[in-house]
Amino acid sequence: MEMVRTKKLYSLIFYLEITCEDPEVIQLVDEFTKLLLIYSKDLDFGFSKVKDCSCGTIYLYKAIVNIFVGQIKEAKENLEKSKKFQMNEREEMNLRALEFWTQGKSENCIQELVSISKKFPTDLVAIFICFQHFIFGGRMKELLKLIENIVPFHENNSYVLGMYCFGLEECQKFEKAEEMGLKANKINEMDPWYEI
Repeated sequence: MEMVRTKKLYSLIFYLEITCEDPEVIQLVDEFTKLLLIYSKDLDFGFSKVKDCSCGTIYLYKAIVNIFVGQIKEAKENLEKSKKFQMNEREEMNLRALEFWTQGKSENCIQELVSISKKFPTDLVAIFICFQHFIFGGRMKELLKLIENIVPFHENNSYVLGMYCFGLEECQKFEKAEEMGLKANKINEMDPWYEI
């Protein structure tokens, strides 16, 4: 299979290097991230318009949508499509994590996502997926540690502060949770993560 080579652009909101040539696709990546963080039901908002693009990340994100709605076969197809494109290290790590997820290898998926969070702490899609694995696995101490490690990179991001508030509450650290919740609320009153 021949790999399509593309130049690198940067996410304007989340400061991630994306291997892509189309600025409109970068906007879709940013919008997807924002919608994912607020639990939007409209995650496929713009991807249906993007039939064939020169960005492996779009296919990774299409696969995430597929997984969320139980379409594992389609997710695997999108992961295969993503392999046709040049990817940076972070994108390749996301591909591995998603492949583990589609194979039912949750622990391998989590390990890869935690590695991404340490090496690329602004990759909020990977961090969100790991966060969800911890929530549904009842692993609140690991959830809190995951978010504590990335908070310094997101001091004014209400979504991250709200997720931090949630983790603190789950670990009975109520005073700090309230502080983070109020800080998140000051930034964005519509943030779904904090409960004060």
